[in-house]
Amino acid sequence: MLVHFTKLRGNELHAQDGVIGKVTDVYFDDHTWSARYFEVDCGQWLLSRKVLISPTAVHGPDWESDRLPVDLTKDQVRESPKVDTAQSLGRKEEEALHAHYAWAPYWGGAEFGGIGFGGGPGLSGGGAVPVAGARQDSAETKAAAEASARHEVNPHLRSMGEVKGYAIAATDGSIGHVEDFVVDDRDWSVRFVIVDTRNWLPGRKVAIAPAYLRSVDWAEGKVVVALTQKAIEESPAFDESKPMAEGYSEQLGRHYGERG
Repeated sequence: MLVHFTKLRGNELHAQDGVIGKVTDVYFDDHTWSARYFEVDCGQWLLSRKVLISPTAVHGPDWESDRLPVDLTKDQVRESPKVDTAQSLGRKEEEALHAHYAWAPYWGGAEFGGIGFGGGPGLSGGGAVPVAGARQDSAETKAAAEASARHEVNPHLRSMGEVKGYAIAATDGSIGHVEDFVVDDRDWSVRFVIVDTRNWLPGRKVAIAPAYLRSVDWAEGKVVVALTQKAIEESPAFDESKPMAEGYSEQLGRHYGERG
């Protein structure tokens, strides 16, 4: 089922032995456009502590009741590694979370999102080919470099709450701002970014698939789209009051594909 971020926020997470808390935000990977963690406010039972829970722990979401059952216990959550959700999450913190809950890591080997953590080569293997005759680093040097890299933040992990409101720029000018995200609860992928174009097309919102997003400029708070204003203006209508019909993604794909 496709669910909006604005609908997902506020859902209660139910452990095997009681309520954990409510979803306040969703962290996603801007490289693969997949939801990675729910930020959950645990309320008074855990002194309003915020924790991160992987969507993979959710089984059988009940969207009608705003209820997300998770295969965890409250003790597991209470004893989970503490994370500062106001700060960027690092590899060290992610590894600790996954180890505590026995979640399979979403990154390949020592890499995040299919590329090396921090945007470079992977932490083990996949690096540059050494120049012939160059001195090879000692095992101690390599270990120190890897230990240092483990403390780097994950550059691809961002909060939907943060990105909501970012400006959207087409190839030939501004078109509005990020209004919402649409997530597929089958694999927790981000299927669409909803753009409010009220300052350009009064009263109109459009859906754009991540495949058409060229880049995200975190410093400027801007998302660049590889589409023209005209292509977006003529896109299939998005009606937020109605569920997205089957085939909507293909319809959008055909529309934008025909326009380059």
